[in-house]
Amino acid sequence: MRSRTRVTVLRARPTKPRDEALPAASRSVRGRHTDVILLLCVTMLAFVFPGCGADECSNGQPAHCEGNVAMICDDVHENGTFQWIRQDCGVGFCQLPTAQGELPFCSETHDPDPRCAPFSSTNFLELCQDNKVVGCRYGYVDHSVDCTTGATFGPIFTEGASSGTCVSSANNSAFCALEPTPSSDCQLTEASFGRACKGDQLLVCQSGGYLVKREDCPPGTCVSTPFPDCRP
Repeated sequence: MRSRTRVTVLRARPTKPRDEALPAASRSVRGRHTDVILLLCVTMLAFVFPGCGADECSNGQPAHCEGNVAMICDDVHENGTFQWIRQDCGVGFCQLPTAQGELPFCSETHDPDPRCAPFSSTNFLELCQDNKVVGCRYGYVDHSVDCTTGATFGPIFTEGASSGTCVSSANNSAFCALEPTPSSDCQLTEASFGRACKGDQLLVCQSGGYLVKREDCPPGTCVSTPFPDCRP
């Protein structure tokens, strides 16, 4: 059987502690900005996302930036027909890492960001600065969340509050928390993937016992199985 190498669109981040893990239904835990959008392109192509397109290409053609568009040659339907998957960076800027095997991604600025400069060889790191989650990739900001205004760029890897206080956690990640200090209510979530029902209220917590979501469910709809959530 002929062997070939397939482009892997999604890559795993470092494993999170048990109390920080959430079911896939509640948040996105893998991938990066380019990877997430490219997966959507692969799945839906141009029918949903006008920024995505696909033309045939040859197996082995390298991923690259074509102007401000990230280009990856992949076997989209796993039928031996390779196609170019395009992702337009829009207001961002296409960057091609020098590290072997890394895919192009979209950055917030054209040049490396001083906040990420110390981590120019790192493919994933989140830090807090000026109450903002700053996601660094090879010296560039490839995603961010402003915990004051709620403004975002790129994907959100760790579920957080729409506004609040930026908190740094384990595994080089950061998120927005509702409160600047750990919440005693988060003790209820320690055995249930960081989620719990407190009466008719849904609680969602992150690493270190920080509360990121407190949602009032309709009476009798906060259900704990298969994982805590508001269910009609």
